[in-house]
Amino acid sequence: MDITPAQSRAARGLLDWSQTELGARSNLSESTIRDFEKGRRIPSPNNLAAIRSALEAAGVEFTNGGRPGVRVRGDKAYGYLHDEQGIVGLIKDGELRSGRDGKVIALVKDGRLHDPETGAFISRLGQLGVFGNPLPKELRSKLKK
Repeated sequence: MDITPAQSRAARGLLDWSQTELGARSNLSESTIRDFEKGRRIPSPNNLAAIRSALEAAGVEFTNGGRPGVRVRGDKAYGYLHDEQGIVGLIKDGELRSGRDGKVIALVKDGRLHDPETGAFISRLGQLGVFGNPLPKELRSKLKK
């Protein structure tokens, strides 16, 4: 399912991302993002999928009823957290679990990660991006054990 330029702009707004940041997280140039969002050109299917994937990995959900829109999934966020060496965790059912032993590493609430023991804020999902780089030290130490 394709996304519209308006959905891309709105999703970036929800995540507080610039066009440069979306470009970096989708491995595309800023000009590709800018031209798409201004309606100057439609990216290739692969590039459009990369934009959508980057936004969805950050917790955005696209709605395409009678009026296309976007929203942040919050507790229903789902996806794999990657770092430079591969998959390190799975976000599902309001939890981030280690890819190694399935241990709960963080709780996910409203697009934010919290320490499961203290409830302290760790990071926004949007800050981790598609590949989770850089992983906050609170997550890196727990995921790499």
